[in-house]
Amino acid sequence: MDRELELYLAAVEKYLKNMPVSERIDVIKELKSYIEELQLNNASNAKEILARLGSPKELAAGYLGDKIEMGRSFNFKKLLMVFSFYSLVSLSGMFIVPCGTVLAGGLVLCGILGPILASIKLVGLFLGFDLPIEMRFNDYIVPPLLAFPITIITGILLILLGRIVWKAVIGYIRRVSITKRTLDGII
Repeated sequence: MDRELELYLAAVEKYLKNMPVSERIDVIKELKSYIEELQLNNASNAKEILARLGSPKELAAGYLGDKIEMGRSFNFKKLLMVFSFYSLVSLSGMFIVPCGTVLAGGLVLCGILGPILASIKLVGLFLGFDLPIEMRFNDYIVPPLLAFPITIITGILLILLGRIVWKAVIGYIRRVSITKRTLDGII
């Protein structure tokens, strides 16, 4: 068999990973015999056969769709899994994604604006104009020369914290997507 066709079959098998191994082997054997039949009867080359079969992902989805249609019997455990997943994701997703996104953006924005404003205040000190911007700790007003390095350090920490929050939101979305794909394979 041609190398292109072997790579195609490997790709189809990869997309069939949610199918039990024995069924996956049967599908790949069926596809191999179909390809061999096409090569013998029609004397088709690899490119024509690949064009006729379509994308590996769509072909695998067709086999997975047939499997799902055949196994449509009611199962209380599956129903409970689906209900639990969507209940948890909808409730947690209402808060985690929007709040985490806004928090991450706010932290990064503050981490950028703080040092910019402190540097403007510092330049104003040297050029003789004053901006109504000041850093306070309770009643203590921090002098601009000391406020500048404090805002640089704080800005870096806020940006890093914003990145951590953003990565946590992205991680949550990825975990939900993986869980959904797994759930789709079970149902």
